[in-house]
Amino acid sequence: MEEARAELYVPFRAVPLERLLKVSGHQHLAIVTALEKGDPRRAGKAMEKHLNAATSQMEELAGVGGG
Repeated sequence: MEEARAELYVPFRAVPLERLLKVSGHQHLAIVTALEKGDPRRAGKAMEKHLNAATSQMEELAGVGGG
């Protein structure tokens, strides 16, 4: 499982770390903030936004997707 999870992140190595930290960091902060405030609806929306952005980024890196 660990190996498979590690492989999931291989494409992101092509993205500059600063960009990953900026974008993903803001998304993770939104998720955590909503959870800390006890707002599961907002946390769910923030998580959905994060997963959609990550999916789009992976598709872009792989040269696929509907963009």
